[in-house]
Amino acid sequence: MSDTAPGRFDFLKKSRAFAMSMVAVAVLVLAGAAGWWQLVAKPEHDALMLRAHVTTDLYALYDLQMAYKKRYGAFCGDLETLLKTAPDGGSDLRAKLQAHTHLDTLVVAGDGEKFKLEANVRDAERTLVRVNGPRVGVPLPR
Repeated sequence: MSDTAPGRFDFLKKSRAFAMSMVAVAVLVLAGAAGWWQLVAKPEHDALMLRAHVTTDLYALYDLQMAYKKRYGAFCGDLETLLKTAPDGGSDLRAKLQAHTHLDTLVVAGDGEKFKLEANVRDAERTLVRVNGPRVGVPLPR
């Protein structure tokens, strides 16, 4: 005894109908994947990349702080003064910081022994990225 009704899958026997149903399934899968990319994956990727850019920008400020300490004997406590020590006067780094962070939340604090750099990312969560320095010891091998 058969548990399927006769003629239930007869459409699979016709190659044109089968091909059309497979094309319809493929279109639905692609539409679902495109929707997932636009609504979930792309925003997450963009936010992750923005946080990475902010981290890179803060480590550029880290390098400027280390050079400032070598030159003046203490870490800089002011963004404007620190940016002026950059080779191009800080215009490139300032533009990157303005594009990636909320400049009103950017903190550059330093004294003779240590410094702190932090800023909020221009993402929906206003993620805080913080770098404290100077780092001591040997960095991990890459």
